Amino acid sequence: VCVAPGILALHDVGVSGQALIKKRGRFWPKHVPGNQIDEYMKDKPLGYAATLKQCIDGKGFLVHCQKDDCYVTKILSRHGLIQTNDDTTPT
Repeated sequence: VCVAPGILALHDVGVSGQALIKKRGRFWPKHVPGNQIDEYMKDKPLGYAATLKQCIDGKGFLVHCQKDDCYVTKILSRHGLIQTNDDTTPT
């Protein structure tokens, strides 16, 4: 089951949801560029947070990321931020 389409489907019926994103075996869930996010965050300080904007079929969603000592936490969300920051897209 794809996480992002599920979160978008929930939003279509009025439910705002979010899900913890984890790598399954060798692969990240579809629509989540997990390896690119990890690469972008690797030199960031502990506790650094960033939000990646993604879109499927014209419907936006966010991947909230936070750097920990051994990994980067990723949470997929349909609801957003108080203020967005456009310079957080991984390069």
